[in-house]
Amino acid sequence: MIRVAPLPVPKWEPGLLQRAQAMTNGEIRAEANVYCTLANYPELFLAWLSLGAQVLRRSSLSPRQRELAILRATALANGTYPFTQHVRIGAQVGLDERCVAGACAGPDDQCWGTADRLLLRTVDELAAGGAISDASWNQLSAEYSTKQILDIVAVVAFYRLAAWMLNLCGTPLDADQTSKLTEVTPAETPHPSAYSGLPRIQPVPVKDWPDTLLQETSEWPRFKTSPELRHARVYGTLANHADLFCSLGPLMAHILSHISLPERQREIVIVRACCKDLGAYPYRQHMRIGRTAGLEEHELTKLSDSQPRMQNEPDQLLIDWVDELHRTGTISTNTWQAGISCFDERQLFDVTLTAGFYGLISMVLNSARTELEEGEATLARPAA
Repeated sequence: MIRVAPLPVPKWEPGLLQRAQAMTNGEIRAEANVYCTLANYPELFLAWLSLGAQVLRRSSLSPRQRELAILRATALANGTYPFTQHVRIGAQVGLDERCVAGACAGPDDQCWGTADRLLLRTVDELAAGGAISDASWNQLSAEYSTKQILDIVAVVAFYRLAAWMLNLCGTPLDADQTSKLTEVTPAETPHPSAYSGLPRIQPVPVKDWPDTLLQETSEWPRFKTSPELRHARVYGTLANHADLFCSLGPLMAHILSHISLPERQREIVIVRACCKDLGAYPYRQHMRIGRTAGLEEHELTKLSDSQPRMQNEPDQLLIDWVDELHRTGTISTNTWQAGISCFDERQLFDVTLTAGFYGLISMVLNSARTELEEGEATLARPAA
């Protein structure tokens, strides 16, 4: 069922197509339903394209590695639209029908060699536990650069977000397409409580950032008045991949400065998303920010409960929305109806975007094992 109808290109906001083409060097297929759906919210669309262009067009992964990771990530998220699109793109880089079936079957399928199996298992670990196990990390470090590992994480998180967004909107396949997504078999992965240990990727001190990164971030709203914030370990970790870091700027600005949600509700979404993806670093940071945004201590404490019960319907809807996305990859009819009774469509887009974005941040920092900043709020990993 289509919930948010794709907006035909002639009805896009004036100038939106030209700005989208500039961001993608003219490589955007504007008539594709993914873009026509996102065009209903131009500000989000343009921020989205910044990261999407980096992940799809400027990745340090080989095209085949990238497409294999995308197929598995979208399969695990039940993302019929993006999976079907990348069957077509994957075929252009050598992924045939047997590989498509293998992407649904998972890393243990007999069609995979050692290298492909490692990549697919990494995707499964990120999707299941928000991090990468020691065994996979050790093998990845021998085969991939730090930038390439961060690009694997970005692929998993971004395409999970794409699946969430298009699933809940009910975005139809493009003309003359049929779904290629079959039954998905999740691989057995280590329990999330096993993902702990010494830092793997050291943050880059600000003094050692490339000039292009220093210049780019100096113009971001978050750093323009408070450049000292760049010394936080999250940004030092991301500075190991300057291009990826820069591509996150528009989404970060959208969520932290231009979001359609009140700050208090934005922080509910962020903290709950960090709980679901076991993001101890952003959880600690946003517990503090949540207090300044007006959340009471008892409300913040509830956000890490297994089944939080909030005091009002809109707050409860935010929790249910984030949890359902993580559990099913979409939003049920009942939850959608509850959502549009409390929020408008753009706000629901922003809830989904924020949950997915902080999933990416959690996965990056978990995989890098970035040390926590000073503070008392600690997110416990589930017991084995």
